[in-house]
Amino acid sequence: MKPLQRYFVIMLILLLAVMISPVNAASTDTIPARVENQIQNPGYYVMHWPDNNNTGIYFGSEFMGRIQNNSLLIPVNDLSRDYHRYSVISGNRTVFSDTLPDAPVSGEYVEVFPRWIQTRQPGPSANESVRTYRIYWPEDGVKVFIDGELRGTVTQSLCTIEIPGRNIPGHPEYPKTITFRYPDDRKEQSFSIDILPEVGGLTEYYLYWSAPFMYPAESSRAGISHTVPGPIWTDRFDTYNLNFALASSGNVGALGTEQNGIVRMFLPDGTPLWSYYDYGKSAMVAVSGDGSHCAIGIRRDAWTMAESTGEVLLVDRDGTILWRKEMEHEVEGISISSDGSVILVKNGQTTEIFDRTGNRIGNLPVNYYRSVVVSSDGEWIASPRSDSIQYFTGDGTFVWSYPINAWITDISLSFNGSSGAAVSNDHVYYFTREGEITWQRLSQFRMTAVSISADGGYLVGSSQYRLLYYDHSGNLLWHIEYPGYVNDVAVSGNGSVVAALFAPERAIPNHMALFDANGRKLWDYQVGEKDPYLHRVMMSSDGNYLAANAGGNLYFFNRWGNATIIEPVTPLVPSTLVPVDSHTNVEPFQYPSRPAPLPAIISVAALVICAGALLLIRRIQ
Repeated sequence: MKPLQRYFVIMLILLLAVMISPVNAASTDTIPARVENQIQNPGYYVMHWPDNNNTGIYFGSEFMGRIQNNSLLIPVNDLSRDYHRYSVISGNRTVFSDTLPDAPVSGEYVEVFPRWIQTRQPGPSANESVRTYRIYWPEDGVKVFIDGELRGTVTQSLCTIEIPGRNIPGHPEYPKTITFRYPDDRKEQSFSIDILPEVGGLTEYYLYWSAPFMYPAESSRAGISHTVPGPIWTDRFDTYNLNFALASSGNVGALGTEQNGIVRMFLPDGTPLWSYYDYGKSAMVAVSGDGSHCAIGIRRDAWTMAESTGEVLLVDRDGTILWRKEMEHEVEGISISSDGSVILVKNGQTTEIFDRTGNRIGNLPVNYYRSVVVSSDGEWIASPRSDSIQYFTGDGTFVWSYPINAWITDISLSFNGSSGAAVSNDHVYYFTREGEITWQRLSQFRMTAVSISADGGYLVGSSQYRLLYYDHSGNLLWHIEYPGYVNDVAVSGNGSVVAALFAPERAIPNHMALFDANGRKLWDYQVGEKDPYLHRVMMSSDGNYLAANAGGNLYFFNRWGNATIIEPVTPLVPSTLVPVDSHTNVEPFQYPSRPAPLPAIISVAALVICAGALLLIRRIQ
């Protein structure tokens, strides 16, 4: 090889080494950076167990710690570990075992409550002539009855019961109750059965702690440290859906889960004040304006809707159950006035009205799935129906009705009930306490939600493809086009901040965005991977705190999008509002484009240049 050729070959090798090294460095730096972030801001499993008697938690065979204050916080720092199951061991005895939810990401809390009912599908060699119940009970010698028929005795904390796999004459289609009767017949305890095993399958009932119970306060939660935007904290529950509420003061919130019956009252930093657990039920919550009371609606699903029942509870901030009432039908919604004086419970085809002491003071006829809304002092109630807007006094006395030839999809009241807003499939309505429809606007697309400011001065509506912002006179101050559904909206007390939850039509995640009174987007954040069953956003009256859910995840923000120090709110100045025609700066949400692979392009170009240079040298020589 000639000197000039040797020189260019050496330069080519050096150039390739320089170009390849940044790519390798970038790829190897990614994993350590992720691990470092996970160590600095770990995710947490929060293990719950209603017993502090020397109870230990194991992940696989690894001891993770002992239950204290009915819970154990386990940081997940090592991303290489993959835990699948956990066990609860008391003394030398395993009292519970279950699969673990997916590991938490950095800054996320994954709440793990015991699932008292676990169902296993039949295997390839399953006996298709039987359905099997495996029932765990802490005391041996107790007799087990199914629908009044003796079916076995608890031995070593277990009783296995088989029922016919196929329905045969003389046998009920499904069992309804399990009853435990002690040997001297001095005591018995019954539980409803709401799961029927598959033919050849198995259902396990862990009934050690199946009665409802209240957890005390738990350890404080640490906030998430990251760049804007992002939540102050995220909580994940093993449920397909959450119901939640936020006090208008923003000082507390509450959540309830579908099917596994978890209720929690929490502080803005995510620290639980208390948790209530009633497994197998669905829980709904509402919180008074100052956060002093939480109303809880419990739905007990049965084999048929006619058999379903419910319960309503009023709990104070300390976790004291002030009163509880059994409901004849299933509970489908719950509301509480800001001052806590009136609690409304949708129970079957009526809405029952209770005062703060639990006395039933009236009821409303309701033939609709939407819950009613109530003024801050409990004096006025607005109710959506399938064909009208109806207005009542706080004790259920009818005031007026406005007929609408469409379904009401959402309704909202101002703080004192002097004005309100409703949306139907194709209209927006603004009404007064006196029954006057001040204005209405036709919508080109189906309306999904509405929220009116506490002073009644502004309202925000959402629809497929649009977010709309009106003043109290019906002027459309601004709107935003969007390629999908705007599922829910919330507005601050003076209209200065608007939150919206978006669900794109394309296969991309949901996100929540915050806008100022001029329609300028302040930030947005991804919430969940897909469109959940229920999707809501709520905001404190001052706009400082926001919460949104996506499936079993609850995201809690402040108005800056992360854990920034709260500053005084600047009052809204109406003259600063910009007409809709002037909003050239308001753009639909744009998804970030993928950056071009610049190092690879440069490397290819360098190879082409060097190859060309070598060919040129060969020709010259």
